[in-house]
Amino acid sequence: MELTNLTRMDLMDLKGFAEELTKLEIKEVEIPKLYIPNWPKAAKRVEIKLDRREFLFPTPINNTGLLMLVPKRKHLTFWFFENGNFTVSWWSCSDSSFMSDGHGNLDRIRAVILFQQFKEELFTRVVQRLKAQLGYHNKAVEMVRQAFEPFIPFVVMGQLTS
Repeated sequence: MELTNLTRMDLMDLKGFAEELTKLEIKEVEIPKLYIPNWPKAAKRVEIKLDRREFLFPTPINNTGLLMLVPKRKHLTFWFFENGNFTVSWWSCSDSSFMSDGHGNLDRIRAVILFQQFKEELFTRVVQRLKAQLGYHNKAVEMVRQAFEPFIPFVVMGQLTS
């Protein structure tokens, strides 16, 4: 059935559409563990605290394995580790930490969705932190730039670092 204009659907069309929707199958997909490539070992662990801000929080829907994005407003903290994985957490929440290399799909996808929302700011803040801590080690700062390159287009990254 071809649906080109939802406003012209009659009850029979809606019934057919509903029947087609029931035939859809949602399959579970394995989310791979995420490591930021080329993360410099010299950076060790970098902690970035973001002030209270709004973000979309991936929330499970009634044990279906599906997620919906719910607006939240909290302080966030990202930790980047020397093997390239990261953890994100926020204050005042009992279930508050998600790891990019966590054990379950839900843990990993939540970490990635939260990272995606703040990747430009995180990149800028990581570079600033490393320049302050490792000013003598410009190679580590350059390696962080290369590590974030897959996540942020090259042109934008040049603007962020200048």
